[in-house]
Amino acid sequence: MPESCRPGTRGLALPRCRQGFHGRQAARGGSVRHQAGGVRRLQRRSEDPRQLLPSHGGRPVRGHHQGRRDRLPVPRLALGGDGRCKLVPYAKRTPKTARTRSWETDVRGGLLFVWHDHEGNPPDPAVRIPDIPEAASDEWTDWRWNRILIEGSNCRDIIDNVTDMAHFFYIHFGLPTYFKNVFEGHIASQYLHNVGRPDVEGLGTAYGEAHLDSEASYFGPSFMINWLHNSYSGYKSESILINCHYPVTQDSFVLQWGVIVEKPKGMDEKMTDKLSRVFTEGVSMGFMQDVEIWKHKTRIANPLLVEEDGAVYQMRRWYEQFYVDAADVTPKWWSASRWR
Repeated sequence: MPESCRPGTRGLALPRCRQGFHGRQAARGGSVRHQAGGVRRLQRRSEDPRQLLPSHGGRPVRGHHQGRRDRLPVPRLALGGDGRCKLVPYAKRTPKTARTRSWETDVRGGLLFVWHDHEGNPPDPAVRIPDIPEAASDEWTDWRWNRILIEGSNCRDIIDNVTDMAHFFYIHFGLPTYFKNVFEGHIASQYLHNVGRPDVEGLGTAYGEAHLDSEASYFGPSFMINWLHNSYSGYKSESILINCHYPVTQDSFVLQWGVIVEKPKGMDEKMTDKLSRVFTEGVSMGFMQDVEIWKHKTRIANPLLVEEDGAVYQMRRWYEQFYVDAADVTPKWWSASRWR
């Protein structure tokens, strides 16, 4: 008889959009048009810094911001920051029940975050995204941002990367000498010490004399801060990589990443900017090696693993908490018996 094969299953579609903060590139005022979670939104910061105004129906993403209101193209309705309709230009009065939804927001490190909760609960202060003081420091560069629409994959497929030690050798051409995962509440962290592979040269972040200490943490389901401490033959470089994403549909998502770098000391402004750009490009080059995988990844719900593959099932169990009601996330949720 032929040998039996353990089949892999792709798993069911996710039941709803994730609970948690979802980040946008920058907080600069005005209106932001985008589609997320199957909903088109025209969003702007209102006078209340906690509120973000979305607009549904009638293709509101073609609308614009005017004064303290957003005007929709059809039929030129004016909505306020609380989601209430402030003006129907052809009507004698505005119905009191005419309103749409407003969203809780936050600004951290110069970035705009939108809170989504399936049950309508406000964010617990404990899950607030940590601030990034380096982003406001004159000793660090400004954010340099990139974004890409990934189609054919669900955003949950990114998360496995946190537990994948082996890919640092095969994808990033490094040699991990220390690797650790910690899952605590809404935070999933990866701690890594990596050295360059001596058999690989000229690949941006991979050098035989390169040393990397990295602390990367997901704060909720979609926003990761990665503190990178690089040493190249004794020359040290500090940088921070942001990796964040938000779903568009069940099989597509927008991936965004931004980098700030500590400015080299003792150099003029022109040389500082040049070196900072080189460091930024190096960090982005390493990140793009991961992106290439995510663009073509198929999720397998029951992967067959070896011990060295790490805490993949634990990581996925951690991630599932953002798709259920808050009352269902109890201490039993973290029981090791439920990891497999």
